[in-house]
Amino acid sequence: MFEITPIEVLKRMVPFDTSNPPGNENALAAWIADLLSGVGFKTRLEPCGEGRASVVASCVKGRGKKVVLNGHLDVVKCGEGWSSNPFEPRVIGNLLYGRGAADMKGGVAAMICAGINVARDSAICAGELVLNFVADEELNNAGTNSCISSWKDADYIVIGEPTEMEIHIAHRGTVRFLINFHGKQCHSGTPQDGINAIEDAAAAIIALREYNKTLSKIKHQILPSPTSTVTMISGGTGDNIVPGKCSINVDRRMIPGDSGDSVESEIKRILNSVSVEGRDISYSMDRYICLEAGGVGRDDEIVQFAEVAHAECFGRKAVVRDFPATCEQAIITKENVPAIIYGPGSIKQAHIKDEFVEISQLADAVKFYETFARIIFKTTT
Repeated sequence: MFEITPIEVLKRMVPFDTSNPPGNENALAAWIADLLSGVGFKTRLEPCGEGRASVVASCVKGRGKKVVLNGHLDVVKCGEGWSSNPFEPRVIGNLLYGRGAADMKGGVAAMICAGINVARDSAICAGELVLNFVADEELNNAGTNSCISSWKDADYIVIGEPTEMEIHIAHRGTVRFLINFHGKQCHSGTPQDGINAIEDAAAAIIALREYNKTLSKIKHQILPSPTSTVTMISGGTGDNIVPGKCSINVDRRMIPGDSGDSVESEIKRILNSVSVEGRDISYSMDRYICLEAGGVGRDDEIVQFAEVAHAECFGRKAVVRDFPATCEQAIITKENVPAIIYGPGSIKQAHIKDEFVEISQLADAVKFYETFARIIFKTTT
């Protein structure tokens, strides 16, 4: 048996290739379940597809509040340009390199260690601690949705995404569209006989740029303004052919009050107003990703508990702000369960080559998660 410290746990997690797609989280989930069942947790695997599973581990210390520590097991594809094998953890000084080190196997490793410390503490006699580590966070949220029974009745949830040990209380949502423009293909020597789909897309892109300027005027108490960004374009079949097809991808970041339906209506209204030489453009639109904004209030009880825990651990006031990416807080808070985001590592390390996490932050995260749980359990009546 190895020494259960966050760095040693993380070293053993990184080699599991849970790149999503396809995920293949089952082997890692089983390894974690085996580790936790050996120290007193009641564990189960929650399948969500072939080769895919989340782990739910519960430690009941007595009747009281229920705290869930949540993280995801999948990672994004590695891509090229790494200095070493991304699935072989490498330690240089205070940094541990490897895919998922920051996003977010590092947070999961810290939660495992904190959970074990709580489980072994006989002085804690009230409360339930659940460790819920899910599959498929990076794409379709199948893991969290299949585990809803494990967290829907929770009093408080902490999501271990990388926040550099800051308390992040809200995030913008994301909805993405594939927009196909339908023209008429013809010979480029007689362009008047066709309808250039690339030109239609260009006109639409200009209109969407103005839409983004309008969005920038919308302000939120915590979150940045909503945005709309054209992220990809594809069109044309030959350098002597007027293109009959062109497509763009649009990423729209949402704030509370936005929804996938409302944003789709906005964009359709803009596209319906676009014309090229007096002709309305023809298009079709597919919404292929939608995760709405999530968050809790600055003065909510969970935030106050987190601030107390942070100050107790580190002797200083915590930074409280927004999480700059999208995560599964939205799914949780939509069920009226309070959740914050707090974890080791930087979001700037997510999805890049040579990803790393600071080892000292792993140890600090263990302190925070453990202290947060202890504070909640002490308040149990």
